Amino acid sequence: MQITTREVDSPKGIIRLFRFTNPANGASVELSNLGAGITSFIVPDRDGNLKEVALSYPDPTSWFYDGPCAGKTVGRYANRIGGARFTIDDTTYTLDANDRGNAALHGGREGFQNQLWDAELLADGVKYSYVAEEGEEGYPGRLEVEVVYKFEAECTLDIELKAKTDRPTIVNLTNHAYWNLRGEDAGSCLDHVVKINASRYVPSDDMLVPTGEIKAVDDTPMDFREPKSLERDFHEPFEVLVFDRGYDTSYLIDGWQPIDTDELQSGTYRADAVIVESPATGRRLTIGSSHSAAHLYTGNWLDDSPVGRSGRRYRDYDAVAVEMQAPPDCPNHPNFPNTILRPGQTYLHRITYSFSIF
Repeated sequence: MQITTREVDSPKGIIRLFRFTNPANGASVELSNLGAGITSFIVPDRDGNLKEVALSYPDPTSWFYDGPCAGKTVGRYANRIGGARFTIDDTTYTLDANDRGNAALHGGREGFQNQLWDAELLADGVKYSYVAEEGEEGYPGRLEVEVVYKFEAECTLDIELKAKTDRPTIVNLTNHAYWNLRGEDAGSCLDHVVKINASRYVPSDDMLVPTGEIKAVDDTPMDFREPKSLERDFHEPFEVLVFDRGYDTSYLIDGWQPIDTDELQSGTYRADAVIVESPATGRRLTIGSSHSAAHLYTGNWLDDSPVGRSGRRYRDYDAVAVEMQAPPDCPNHPNFPNTILRPGQTYLHRITYSFSIF
């Protein structure tokens, strides 16, 4: 494994970047302490051609406040909290309604994704740490967070998400990478073939906040239990597709069970929760996770992104994100998975991105 590092000045301090390269096939991943994120992922296609497959910007400072939150660790609560409020033990907490005045999105205007994390270089990865103080963005509890990335020679990136609190709070952490397996400069990702091992999804209203229902995917455009292209049912007049001009929906992973004890908050890990393929290049991305859900987002609002590595701004649908997380708005729906973390517990989840050829 070859490791190279570089540093870039920014208004908030030094951005530290770490690139891990497999000399055998040229595959590499670059990680940044800005948002504890993925800034590059280069993998070969079926002919051995290397290509950047993650939505990525050439300027490391472009990751500050980018609309897509590309590749970064979002939190304290990934996705939306309806009404920008939630209640724990009869105490109601009010957050910044930074999503159209209707919901709190990705932890707030700053979130974890716009912070410079502490970084410790490991032999095969990086450990990032960040402390969210009591009241930051309106959330209760001092939250100590760690994100550990490890890059394996077989083209697998393993992500461990860990958090502890001194007061009851809510936690929902994920990585927000976007993918185009034909290459980040290839245009629309809607030809990608996706399989999601989920029989149920979480419907949302016209503001993309869950209604509280959990529905079966049977006989709907939401069914990805068998591989199909993103574009196949994309234009169907189905409510949740119309509301956000494409897929922006959480799926509950089949077979998932919570692991919720006095010491631990986690869930059962499924190695093949989601599979994304590019028929054109033979690249396959298999996503594993211990999270309860996969949130499928087809990049419906990418037009205002920073300039990408190809020298142009990304356009809508140029990349797909699969956010492994708990569903949005869990604290406001008792029938959804629990996202309340209490003192003495460790929040511990795992996400894996594994690339292969077919």
